[in-house]
Amino acid sequence: MCVVVECSVPAADFELGRVLQEAEYRQAELERVVAIGSRGETDRIAPFFWVMGADAAALEATLGDTGALEEVRLLDTVGDRALFRAEWDPAGEDFLGGLAGLDVAILEAIGNAERWVFRLRFHTDAALSAFQATQREREFSIDVRRVAEFVDWERESPAEAMELTSAQHDALRMAIEEGYFAVPRRTNLVALSDQLEISSQSLSERLRRAEGKVLGATLLTEPKAGSDSDPGSQ
Repeated sequence: MCVVVECSVPAADFELGRVLQEAEYRQAELERVVAIGSRGETDRIAPFFWVMGADAAALEATLGDTGALEEVRLLDTVGDRALFRAEWDPAGEDFLGGLAGLDVAILEAIGNAERWVFRLRFHTDAALSAFQATQREREFSIDVRRVAEFVDWERESPAEAMELTSAQHDALRMAIEEGYFAVPRRTNLVALSDQLEISSQSLSERLRRAEGKVLGATLLTEPKAGSDSDPGSQ
């Protein structure tokens, strides 16, 4: 039975994410990853990926100069979106390398300079178990956000996937209204937790869970046009 896993991964945990940290861009998205045989005992991969909000020619030069990626090519541009192809040898040491040889498909992968969100479809229980064991062994900082059977995943709407509990909704709404997320902050966890009559630790955990659901859903959607020009978004 197929299982879909949605997880958040630090950009530094795989080669493409690390390399893109050297560039200026808004968002990147893996279109597909192609295995292209092996060199020695290590599989090589060739991802096709879109980068949004970057100078395409400058980014091609930057990616090529790092030495980490091989045969970086700018294939096409559409508006502020640029399609690239590159090759690298994951050597089994990064997140994508840990997927090599497993019965798994990358359904979606979108990220920025800080973190990426992956949706992975495992075709067997053995593949999922092997993935979990590999990630534990390599001590990657993976945040698993959601696990579901593929048939249930397809049936569930995006709104249902990120539905907050009433407690999470109330805590997040209060934090916004009271200015917890404002710059500079107008309140703190102690003041908010006093109003909710819970400990500041409990409130912190509740807010993190709520933020994870909301950000996990919104990160996998295109930003609205012109949002980057809003000084308040920086």
